[in-house]
Amino acid sequence: MDTRALENVLSRNGETITLRRLTGRGFWIDVQCRARVNDYSPDEMQGGIEQGDQKVVLSNAEITAAQWPGPPRVGDVILRNGGTLTAVVRAVSSNTLDNMVVRHNLTVRGT
Repeated sequence: MDTRALENVLSRNGETITLRRLTGRGFWIDVQCRARVNDYSPDEMQGGIEQGDQKVVLSNAEITAAQWPGPPRVGDVILRNGGTLTAVVRAVSSNTLDNMVVRHNLTVRGT
């Protein structure tokens, strides 16, 4: 999926989340991103995936535009619904197209 197609899908079917990282200086840095958040299906519950874990797909566009120190990494935090739901990133993989990062796939666990 190219960058434009991913942006269109997330725009239509996604939600706005906040990706947050604690810096070494003890303060949080945030970036808002459009993302698709889904539960794992029962047949995907393997390799450390637990009931309640969710998969998050987000574009790299907002991260790059905001000059946020991407890519997302384990330990970053996802805030949803105005910050009322919080999940910690447990795993990350990134997809590239023409040597450019376009998409991140996260596994998150609520806290």
